[in-house]
Amino acid sequence: MNRIILIGAGIFAAILLLVGTFVTAAGMLGADLHALPVVGALFPVPAVASLDPALNDMNTSVEEQVDADTRSPEQVMDNSASPLHAFLLPSPWSTDQLEDLERQLKTRLSAITEREKDLEKNKADLQESQRHLSELQKELEQVRSGLIEERDETVALQEEVERGESAAAGKRVEGLKAMSSLYLNGDSQEMADMLLKVYPPDDIGIVLSGLTPERVTVLLQGISASQPDVLSLVESSYRAEATK
Repeated sequence: MNRIILIGAGIFAAILLLVGTFVTAAGMLGADLHALPVVGALFPVPAVASLDPALNDMNTSVEEQVDADTRSPEQVMDNSASPLHAFLLPSPWSTDQLEDLERQLKTRLSAITEREKDLEKNKADLQESQRHLSELQKELEQVRSGLIEERDETVALQEEVERGESAAAGKRVEGLKAMSSLYLNGDSQEMADMLLKVYPPDDIGIVLSGLTPERVTVLLQGISASQPDVLSLVESSYRAEATK
């Protein structure tokens, strides 16, 4: 029994849902609900509109309706716009704030544009500086190469001069040693006095280096007897040349 009641209740609910859907659709399409079959009797017959377009269903004119309306113009605008409010989100900013924001954005955009121009100018200046530095570097490399070549030439010339001086000094030493044969014989005191008259102390030592140690000893004794103050210089020069 309960099952039959449940089934009947379900069928009844389905019929109500179907009828409700049908009536709703008909109403949205603008159909006269009282003219619908079966359910039309449930809806009242609409009142016949006045033939005068200036009168409403209460037989009042537009002027009378305006005079009877106590709402302010702002309330009328708000009521007229109220259906749209459901589809609009309230703005978090006022008009002044939006205008101020627009001005700030324009100012910031202008500043960014000027900054980009400055960056481009700085980039061009930097490229010009790099080009100038590259040219300076090339010039410095040329100067450096010239200095290296000049240094090499100077070193070569100095070495050549030194070799010439060394060769000249060697020839001079050889010439002084060759003169030692003149003092190989003879009175030692006379030979010593002759050496002191002809050569300075350093050259005397070189001349003596070409003689035998015995002859050198007696000549040094003669030099000591004549000029004892130059003896040490003669001995130093002799030892330096004799040990080569």
